[in-house]
This record gives sequence, structure tokens and C-alpha cells, in this order.
Amino acid sequence: MRIAGVKHRRRAVRGPYRMPRQRTARQRTSQRIGTSLYDSLGVARGASSEEIQRAYRHQMSILHPRRHHHDPQAVERYHQARRAYSVLGHPDRRRIYDRYGNLGVQIAETAGERWVPT
Repeated sequence: MRIAGVKHRRRAVRGPYRMPRQRTARQRTSQRIGTSLYDSLGVARGASSEEIQRAYRHQMSILHPRRHHHDPQAVERYHQARRAYSVLGHPDRRRIYDRYGNLGVQIAETAGERWVPT
């Protein structure tokens, strides 16, 4: 069945497996867009390490689970801020994150930082 105005593409089949569909540039960038680590701490991308540390400590004082044990969203934001500082507080991990995003940080954590070119 064809729908008017929609182009249908056949997917190439290689052996018993199908090749994955190629993503457009818009789909690739939309996967990278999300809550960035800088947004979770509330700092700009070019912030200094002192500003990042100050923002982290401020977030910890506001969102600590002992203060907000009844609010699961606050606890989730607390864990996001801790994760953001664990990456942005370390200069090498921050450089990897700025260049490759979350995927680069995951590779650096599993395989080691020396395997990710900076």
C-alpha cells in the first residue's frame, strides 16, 4: 500500500541479515541532543574548573537525598549532578566529553582513557 507523498525505499538485504537503515544528519544530531552534563550542573560550556566545582557544591547542598528523601525527582537530579561532576571535574574526561560526547565517556570508562584519542 502506498501513501501519497511518501517515498518508499527498499532496504538492501545481505545474506540472512538486513542492513541497518542509514540515518540522516538531523537524526544523528538529535541523538546527541539531550540533557548535557553542563546543563545538569547549570554552567556554561566554557566554564572554568572552579565554576564547575562551585556549581556542583551548590547542587549538592540543594538536592541532597537527606533533604529530599520524599522526592524521587530530586534524588534523580542529585545523581545526574554527581555523574556530571565526575566527568567535568576531571580535565581529561572533560576533554573527551567535549569532543565525543557521552559515547566517548562510556568508551573511556570501559576500555580506558588511553584508547580515546584527545
